[in-house]
Amino acid sequence: MDNSLRQKDKYYWLKCVIVAVVFAAVILLIHKPMDIISDDAVHVGSGIKISGLFEFMRARVYGVGRFLTDAAGYIGLCMPFRVWKCLDTLIYVAILLVIWDLFTDRSVGMLAVTAAGICMFPITHYLSSAGYIMTTANYIYPLLALLIGFAPVIRTIQDRRVNVIHHVAAVLGIIFASNQDQSAVIAIGGFLLIAVSSPLLVSKEDRKRVLRITIIYLVVAVISYAFMFLTPGHMSRMGDTTEMERWLPQYSDWGFGTKVCEGLATTFANIFFQRPTLFMWFCYLILITVFIENRSKAIIPGLLLTVVLACSALDYSWFIRFYDYTLGLPDLVPLSENPLPFIISMVIFILMILSVLSLYKTNRKLCITLVILNILGFGSRFMMGFSATLFASSYRTFTFQLFCFLICDVVMINRILKKTDGKSY
Repeated sequence: MDNSLRQKDKYYWLKCVIVAVVFAAVILLIHKPMDIISDDAVHVGSGIKISGLFEFMRARVYGVGRFLTDAAGYIGLCMPFRVWKCLDTLIYVAILLVIWDLFTDRSVGMLAVTAAGICMFPITHYLSSAGYIMTTANYIYPLLALLIGFAPVIRTIQDRRVNVIHHVAAVLGIIFASNQDQSAVIAIGGFLLIAVSSPLLVSKEDRKRVLRITIIYLVVAVISYAFMFLTPGHMSRMGDTTEMERWLPQYSDWGFGTKVCEGLATTFANIFFQRPTLFMWFCYLILITVFIENRSKAIIPGLLLTVVLACSALDYSWFIRFYDYTLGLPDLVPLSENPLPFIISMVIFILMILSVLSLYKTNRKLCITLVILNILGFGSRFMMGFSATLFASSYRTFTFQLFCFLICDVVMINRILKKTDGKSY
């Protein structure tokens, strides 16, 4: 938002506070039906106390490797559940404010849009599989850490001020996010993609500055993840077959190709055929954005939306299956039984790519932003094909992908409003 416009609106900050308070109230209401379940109930039943935090972290170093994210969950388990709900609500408010600050014009209207988008994320459905507290600590907290970690690089690209506090917070955020495999891959992949695409994102004069700070944070992310990856617990877990034998015995027979295909198939099954709201909004918004930016190419996102809506008119059993071993997570109908679902999935995926690329000539920065977000989102879920907990981890492994769709949606709405009205709301 232009500073002069902000100064003219003397109620700007009051409006922002009202939106944030209403958003917090809605998130708190979403938390209301939550209860202590699954892994959370096991930990609470063991009588954990905050005094045992460091012993718990030590056990995690030699157990699974996630000694930071799980420690955050442990702290949450040590407090009254109602207090945790209030603190977790503040985490969502922080996510709202960071996304709003980094990816919009910082107008009141875009704050409301971002808040509405976050409310579309299925919190109670996606974050219940291992208990709300532990699941949130391993997915929502790393998400906030990632946003904070990327903030100095994004602000530098936007030619905005970056101070010491930003850098310190970013380093701490990257260290925390790199303690979880999916968020670590997003951190490393994100900084790498930004470094590679920097010539397309900034002018020649700013390129060295952006590249320098991006590489520094990339190194921090690599070192942080390597430290977690090489912990005795993580190394032991990689070689342990207990989880595989319990959740997915056939995983031992899968080759590289099968793991890749399963990563693709399980991702496509949920995103394209169960169609989360944030994905559907992406399909609508990319059509509107391309129509406004490059009308001659609007046929591509038009075809994308047509195929998706045509599939939605059919019963999902045409495309996906629920097996005992998938534990409630959908999988595509096997290729040997019917190759059409996989073919349609690839058509949708390719149309998504072409729709985004059709923006390149008219709005290169927007195009690159959407490309990076989709690579990170889809990549974070495709990688689950190389995990024996592919199905046991349930919907929570889609968290990062849905938030990538959310940011894409917010970025496109921000652009549409600017393009059509030339002013902020």
